[in-house]
Amino acid sequence: MAMVMQEAMRIINLKENGLPVPFSVEFIGYDSNKSRSGGKSSLKSLENAIKVRSANNEKKNATITVKRLEGRGVETIHFKLIMKLNGMTVL
Repeated sequence: MAMVMQEAMRIINLKENGLPVPFSVEFIGYDSNKSRSGGKSSLKSLENAIKVRSANNEKKNATITVKRLEGRGVETIHFKLIMKLNGMTVL
């Protein structure tokens, strides 16, 4: 089963009782700094992730910033590089 990006973004932005609802996401991670030193893009996945506010303009850059519910650090994900959300393929 698959979903379109608009539905995926609705799920990512979903809140319940004012708190973000966790989701699992599979995406292609690309770090331009690592790329310059020979690194490659890779398929990454996060379980129990929530969307957080970011310093960049998400609409302008077509990105979202997420973090694990339990853990440290954040990931910035480009919309077009999201492969699966909650186990469903994103078109």
